[in-house]
Amino acid sequence: MERLYRYITEKQHIGNSPLNLGMDDTYSKINGWLKKMGLKNYRINGDFTINIDGDVNLSGKGLSNFPSFIQFKYIAGNFDISNNDFRILRGCPEECNSFNCSNNPGLRTLRGGPLIVDVYNCSDNNITALTGAPSCCVQFIAHDCPRLTSLKEGPKEICSTEELGGVYNVCNCGIEGIEGLIGCAKIDGTFKCSGNPGKITKYYTQKANIQAKSFVCDTDVKKL
Repeated sequence: MERLYRYITEKQHIGNSPLNLGMDDTYSKINGWLKKMGLKNYRINGDFTINIDGDVNLSGKGLSNFPSFIQFKYIAGNFDISNNDFRILRGCPEECNSFNCSNNPGLRTLRGGPLIVDVYNCSDNNITALTGAPSCCVQFIAHDCPRLTSLKEGPKEICSTEELGGVYNVCNCGIEGIEGLIGCAKIDGTFKCSGNPGKITKYYTQKANIQAKSFVCDTDVKKL
């Protein structure tokens, strides 16, 4: 047991520490990539996942995916991969404060994104469903996703905190009628759904049994 503990301990590496990683090619590749991206305060865990004590800003880096040897796990701050060309979210952390994958035109699914997060921004994408979204968060921002037609696999609960009010934003997407709204979250805050092709009014939200403190909907009185 003592030898196993020593092995696990030695297989951890805090970024910028003097530990020699030359004996392990995988550690060398991970360490080299993180430094190339300008990331600091990181820990490579014994299972090769990566924890970072702070923010990760990879916005506008020209990335289309993470290398196969990169798998973030816990980020103590915000994780931003917006304004790239990601097609899949494999490699993203399991947990972070906020997650921003907006403006990745090739993105079709949220599988691989964080499941424990306060603010999740996947706006300005071509996602076709919300599969892989967190089941609960404080703010879920998915506006301007024209191929998004259903909220069935999205968050089931939107809560609020002292610092942040609850928001579920699906304005300017592809949602039409009641069917596209069914399965939406219980929202401790505001549900925003204006600008969809079906002219989503409060009538539609009530028929879909959406519970929210306030609504930002289209004003046309249109019923089925």
